[in-house]
Amino acid sequence: MKAKTFEASWLPAEQAAKVLHTTHLKVLMLIKRGLLCGRDIDGTWQVSMASLEAFCRQEPNDRAVIKGTCGGCSACG
Repeated sequence: MKAKTFEASWLPAEQAAKVLHTTHLKVLMLIKRGLLCGRDIDGTWQVSMASLEAFCRQEPNDRAVIKGTCGGCSACG
């Protein structure tokens, strides 16, 4: 089995979920809706750091899609 590698500008979806204080599944939903830029490399979803940072800079009301799990503590921005 080949070891998985990640470029510095991409983050595993599981790690992006931790940054957003949400679940891996919600991150995949954000990718599907076009709110995050993601890619599937060898079965592992990765999120573009640039898109994650842009998403975190949005006003909390603009991020309502994750409102249920986001406490608004500004940890991501």
